Amino acid sequence: MNTEVIIEVTANGQLELPTEVRERLSPGEKYKVSMTEDSIVLEKVQKTEINLDDWFRRIEEVGSDPEQPTLHELADMVKEIRRDRKTRKPQT
Repeated sequence: MNTEVIIEVTANGQLELPTEVRERLSPGEKYKVSMTEDSIVLEKVQKTEINLDDWFRRIEEVGSDPEQPTLHELADMVKEIRRDRKTRKPQT
């Protein structure tokens, strides 16, 4: 949805937001302001903060990956890559 509205800057330097804009805002929300020579754009900042307890809870909910390689398999992969890098000719 792309809607354009015209707003006015008051004598105090504040913006008078129309009702349809205010209805889409919630107290405490944060917005990034991007400015160019002839435009100002507000973009809602998405909350990405997560605490450690939430992180571990999410990991438990997902469960283990049945295709996750073992430590031995990872070690073999690293050895193979190192071997390939040693035998590869330097690029010029």
